Amino acid sequence: MKKILIVDDAMENMDEMIELLSPIYDVTFMNSSLEALVMVRNERYDLLMIDITLPEMHGFDLLAEIRKLEPYKDVPIIMVSQILMEEEINQGFFLGATEFLTKPYHMQLVLRRIKNILDLAEYTRSPIETPRNKTDETINNMYRMLENLCEVIESKDYHSGVHIMRSGHYYKLLLNEMMKDKKIKSYFSDVNLDELIMASKMHDIGKIATPDNILNKPGSLTRFEFETMKNHAYNGYHILKRMAKRLEDKQMIEYSEQIALNHHEKWNGKGYPRHLREEEIPLVARIMSVVDVYDALTSDRIYKKAVSHEQAMRIIQKERGQSFDPIVVDAFLNAQDKILNTYNIYREMESDVELDKKEMDKDLGNDILVIEEDPIAREIIRSQLSERGFKASFAAGGMDAIMTLRNSDLTYGCVLTDMNMVDFTVEDFLLLLRKINPDIIVFSMVEDKYNMNAKISDDIGFDGCFLKPLDCELLFYKYHHVMGERQMVASQL
Repeated sequence: MKKILIVDDAMENMDEMIELLSPIYDVTFMNSSLEALVMVRNERYDLLMIDITLPEMHGFDLLAEIRKLEPYKDVPIIMVSQILMEEEINQGFFLGATEFLTKPYHMQLVLRRIKNILDLAEYTRSPIETPRNKTDETINNMYRMLENLCEVIESKDYHSGVHIMRSGHYYKLLLNEMMKDKKIKSYFSDVNLDELIMASKMHDIGKIATPDNILNKPGSLTRFEFETMKNHAYNGYHILKRMAKRLEDKQMIEYSEQIALNHHEKWNGKGYPRHLREEEIPLVARIMSVVDVYDALTSDRIYKKAVSHEQAMRIIQKERGQSFDPIVVDAFLNAQDKILNTYNIYREMESDVELDKKEMDKDLGNDILVIEEDPIAREIIRSQLSERGFKASFAAGGMDAIMTLRNSDLTYGCVLTDMNMVDFTVEDFLLLLRKINPDIIVFSMVEDKYNMNAKISDDIGFDGCFLKPLDCELLFYKYHHVMGERQMVASQL
């Protein structure tokens, strides 16, 4: 069990926080910074949460002292405050903070953030050798890791999470168009293109370290905030550099590093972070640059409205030879029909997400079938779903659910089931369920041991796993995430 140390002199929400984390993690709470410093010198923790305004020793002083300890050079440390000022964020990152959280806490998002930060830390900590004959297993593991990373970013900024999905599809279309050129095809002759496309999706991984108040600011960024935002290129590069230690075959991670570091460079040398120009910029990053700008232009953001596909294409064409490699722009223009098709599919999908609450609730409505034997747990889940506006049906077990699905007049699009069933193994239940409705989305629910159960759930074939008590907001966005992926796959068949 992972060990977490929370250092905070304020007791508000601490009981709730400890109750939430303790089934999954070994949690220690301390209200004294000096005692905490003694504790970390004698104990090894996997993650620390430190309040900035501590009485005996300021939170940043405690952070600095802990980072001097060899066992804590790379341990994730989350700094917490009710209000985060620009100078605090800057100082915190300089001293080695991994992440910032603000009070009051959104408990389920805190849980999700902690899980993914720990997953990332575990993945990057120690190198292992990957045998050549396990390529497929390695790629599958990387896909799981990528999904976790995307969810970290999406939990900080929904639009950035969807941007990762879209840009991966655009990158694939542009790459395929460029491969029609013999020189480009020769350049990529030794490259696994599926791995390269996956690498492109990690271009914004550095935003994990970007404070929420900057990512989600509705207005223009100050000079300081923009400089902080620009750091995501270097942050992403360093995160991926550490990941490279885990793999013997480093090609995909090396391409990820190149893309993350250089996708904001410009053909004329006026980009960032290193002001590279023309072919000094790696080709894989030059491709990402066009894709990234197109998606940013055609997407709504908290601070701006989207422009049309046609307007975006005109802007990109105008920047040919200025911001962008002329060869890449020409290929993008040649592929614009396919780009437009993909753009339209995502716009249709996201129009549902952007509906007001009433319309959003209508989207799932009675389509949820919940399998839960315990009547008390049923009522808790019913209450949670009704608060969000969902109208759910319930089944007591696997067989009851199968009969409901076969005989009901309702067309269920989503099933939520507890991982523990009396009358079925979850493997058999899922197999039978897919025979009845191959397209149904199935999520599992677990009470504890989330890390282990989420992996089991993924291996079995569930579309996602949620921790009880259920967070209906996360359920909604996960549902649309899966729906979007399926629509994209269907459109390419």
